[in-house]
Amino acid sequence: MPELEKCAASFVQQKSSASFFTLELEVHKHLQAFGDQIVEACLREALGDAEFIAQCIQEYRAKGYRMQTRNKQTTVQLYGGRIATVPTVYMLPARKNAKRKGRGRHGRLGKGIYPVLKKLGIAHHASPALQHETTLSALNNPFAEATESLSRHGVAISEKRVRTLSERVGQRALEARATELEQFQAGLLPPGEAFAGQRVVIAMDGGRICTRRPKKGRMKSGQKRQGFHAEWREPKLLTLYAIDEKGQKRKRDIRPYYDGTHGGRERFKLLLKMSLHKMGVVKAEHAIFIGDGAPWVWNIVEEIIKELGLKPEAVTQILDYYHVCENFWKVLDALSGLTLKQKRRRYQKAKTQLLQGQIEILLERLGQRAKGQADALHALRYFHGHEARCRYDIFLRQNLPLGSGAVESAIRRVVNLRLKGAGMFWLEHNAEAFLLHLRCQLKTGRWDHFFQCLISP
Repeated sequence: MPELEKCAASFVQQKSSASFFTLELEVHKHLQAFGDQIVEACLREALGDAEFIAQCIQEYRAKGYRMQTRNKQTTVQLYGGRIATVPTVYMLPARKNAKRKGRGRHGRLGKGIYPVLKKLGIAHHASPALQHETTLSALNNPFAEATESLSRHGVAISEKRVRTLSERVGQRALEARATELEQFQAGLLPPGEAFAGQRVVIAMDGGRICTRRPKKGRMKSGQKRQGFHAEWREPKLLTLYAIDEKGQKRKRDIRPYYDGTHGGRERFKLLLKMSLHKMGVVKAEHAIFIGDGAPWVWNIVEEIIKELGLKPEAVTQILDYYHVCENFWKVLDALSGLTLKQKRRRYQKAKTQLLQGQIEILLERLGQRAKGQADALHALRYFHGHEARCRYDIFLRQNLPLGSGAVESAIRRVVNLRLKGAGMFWLEHNAEAFLLHLRCQLKTGRWDHFFQCLISP
């Protein structure tokens, strides 16, 4: 290791910050390369274990695969960038009354797997650690910056490879979630225990991302690219978190849970129902639904309460206090005959009355004052049907949160900081799988456990 010896000698001679910095980087670079050699040796030993190989073959034969070859040469890229060429078992889907293909012909029946590598979490010619770090870096940064960050940490990988690996991890995660949704619909998904017996807050809201849809038809003469349609979509997010008797979040012992989709109202409703079942909210001591005044939020809440059989006495619905205050101001601002000073004074008084539970009195007085004023009457419609959700005096006595800031924060952290930006246009499946679903796991501290479950066959 002449480079390392040279750096060490330089530091001993110069004893400067620059030489120490170079020495430290060089030492860790060589240790990472040495680590890849150790990992490769362990991998080769596992691939030579006859009993382990037989177990993997038997498992995938039961899944409908047949043996193609026992010693197919393939490559595996390790965490430090080292590419190991290893012989391993290769299997193909079993033929089902299909004609044998001629030599050199390819098709769906040629899509095989490496069962032993799959058992070890190796996919797309990448080790589990490489998949993990690559996806994690891409979730937090644009692909170019993710590639540069990985390179600085000694992971030799191209930007195209970063994109491919992270997108495929996201696709596998989405397939796993789709399987859970199917199991839930079939009544085969066991209920979870994470939030059982707790006071759980359920909040939901929508964000905005710009998606791209390829244009159809032939390209015009002289046109170099086909082009695409840019469309704004609303990803809907849900958040679950536990609170103690004082109304404080329980972050240390019970992690929050996020998930989301831009698949539309019914898709989100199914995802929310499955999440409440999977995380044990159906067995919670108290379920607190919080949201703004969007009609879709409360329509879904009412339907879910009935469909999941939640006990009415164990459920509370809260209309976000801060959105309510904002809409009270809109009503006051639309009233004629009041000065700005009078409006501000009435607004401050209204906020106090809201906290005292005087929502009906406030709405009655504003309704009388707004007669004949179309704009003010239109603004008042926001409160129709929400009176019971505005009893903030009761909520305060029960130490319940009054706002939906948790889900708004989740939208900012999950969506806005990575999916929104100048010039960002996402393919729908990438936005859903690679970023929306995966970043929900990342931002709740569930990423490592989630990834380990994902790579387990």
